[in-house]
Amino acid sequence: MLRLLADSGVETSPEELLHVLWLARHLPQSSAAPLAQAVSYTIGIHGPNPTVTLPDVPEQPQESSRADSATRQTATRVRGFGNDRMPQSSRRPGEPRRSGTTAQGLHAAETPASQGSTPALPVRVPEEEVLTQDELPLGRALRPLKCTRPDSRAWELDEQATVAAVADTGLLDLVMRPIQARWLDLVLLVDDGVSMLLWRRLVTEVRQLLERTGAFRTVRVHGLDSRSSRAPLISVRPYQNDEGSSAPPLNATDSSLGSTLLLLMSDGVGTAWHDGRIHDVLARLAQLGPTTVMHTLPEPLREYSGIKSSHWRVTTRRAGAANGTWEIHDPVLPPELVPFDGLCVPVLEPSPISVETWARLVGTQGATAELPLLTPAPPALPNPAESRSRARDAEQDQSRTAASMIPVRTPLQLWVHSDHPASSRPGREDR
Repeated sequence: MLRLLADSGVETSPEELLHVLWLARHLPQSSAAPLAQAVSYTIGIHGPNPTVTLPDVPEQPQESSRADSATRQTATRVRGFGNDRMPQSSRRPGEPRRSGTTAQGLHAAETPASQGSTPALPVRVPEEEVLTQDELPLGRALRPLKCTRPDSRAWELDEQATVAAVADTGLLDLVMRPIQARWLDLVLLVDDGVSMLLWRRLVTEVRQLLERTGAFRTVRVHGLDSRSSRAPLISVRPYQNDEGSSAPPLNATDSSLGSTLLLLMSDGVGTAWHDGRIHDVLARLAQLGPTTVMHTLPEPLREYSGIKSSHWRVTTRRAGAANGTWEIHDPVLPPELVPFDGLCVPVLEPSPISVETWARLVGTQGATAELPLLTPAPPALPNPAESRSRARDAEQDQSRTAASMIPVRTPLQLWVHSDHPASSRPGREDR
């Protein structure tokens, strides 16, 4: 077969021939297949079963018996690669094809088992870890949040108090005490827009890190819609179309049991970030409990993000206090000169230094730290037509001023002066 292909002007190797035969066995035979349609379009044949009529080939001298032996040996070597059955041709090498013969299809006959469509299977593509070197330092940075408080919902036996009571009174009476439990519940909000698909791996690793660190009693993960007209809208699960479901309340705060910490991961690309709708929601949540935002974009890519921040010095009076109770001042100037006009919501990076500074501030009583706080959204832009009119007027004023300062010496300067009459030019006159 290799010899026949070589005689036809097609040079191929045994491995390439095996690949062609394997594809011919598995490709669909229907004329609606993409390959059949492409061949039909290329050679100008249309119809349900396109065929190709080969032209006459001039007579060539027959090869010697040694060529026949070489052809059989080559076919045997190709068969040794794994093909047990090779199609045999009745035409000898060098013998011309008869006129009017129809070329056989590239694929083999379709077996009954392959007539039914085979469903596609999902394939998991391996991904590199995002927090490869920062995973352990990030876990250590969250240690200040590993605090415990008495939980009055569950009780345990106080052995020492029981022994002391029995020794004093002589009565066998058990003394119970509330168990020590983690003092924070975590709610992880994930902005599940289209652009956040790029950071899905980062979100997954951060969620796993928060669950494994053991600093929270419960960890709940919800999605946040920041792009639709109803945004911000919270869903039960991120990256899931479950608009009909309702998420549990996020502002549940019980001073006797602890607080609910809210962590929002986003890239700030959604519309609700630019028009201030999410800023208003975060401002209300910051009055109820500790609230923070983790920016997924690196610093060089934040120019067009709706999450802007500026550094302020923050002081807390108790551990786990709501952001609304913080004392915020400028890092250098006194508060009388630079009052705080932003939102008391920290903006973190997925880095150990940023997370550790924030964790020590939240988990320590009377701590002071310098944090980047969220900046309010800019005011809405005016009407586009009005903006263009103002820009055009400003450009005309600047061009008139510049034209009045140019002495008339060149044709270009003459054209500029002719376009702006002398009556409209302030300053010096033509010379």
